[in-house]
Amino acid sequence: MNIVKDPSGGTGVIVKGLEEIEVYSSSDIFAVLEISTKQRATFETMMNKNSSRSHGIFTIIVKTKCKIPGE
Repeated sequence: MNIVKDPSGGTGVIVKGLEEIEVYSSSDIFAVLEISTKQRATFETMMNKNSSRSHGIFTIIVKTKCKIPGE
């Protein structure tokens, strides 16, 4: 993955290589988390041959729709 400054001049960063997955239930979310955990890469460090230093960032955006009776 490649992390770069926001080219629009914002104060944030952009992480290239991220994936957005649409889910519809909590079980969908847990399935995505399980898959991502299996794909996690770990590498040894000078201090620890069996290092498990790896980070994951998960952002959940909840969108709702209100149904109006009769429409």
